[in-house]
Amino acid sequence: MWKRAEVLEGARYRVALCQASTGHRTYMLQPLDETRLPADAALMTNEVPTDLLLRRDFGGIAETVRLSDGKRFWTDAHGIWLTQEEMDALSAGVDHATVPWLNGLPARFPPR
Repeated sequence: MWKRAEVLEGARYRVALCQASTGHRTYMLQPLDETRLPADAALMTNEVPTDLLLRRDFGGIAETVRLSDGKRFWTDAHGIWLTQEEMDALSAGVDHATVPWLNGLPARFPPR
């Protein structure tokens, strides 16, 4: 995640959707002109509007910004990002063991 102070006036950013080997998923701010990706970046968004970055509005980012490959992504109520394929499977009520998890790593959701 990023802090509001990290979003510099006049700078342009995208967001790296990161995935640890544990399945823990986070977001990292990425300057648009930066070519070196974070080590655990699984996916990258296109440019994100500054107002969404300042608010850290993960749901708003998912609604308005596509991934670099043109696909959509989603966030759950806790801000955990999901691919379109994962969301489709979960929405269809598929058992978690058969969800087509990105990189074969199930997302870590908070306990119920």
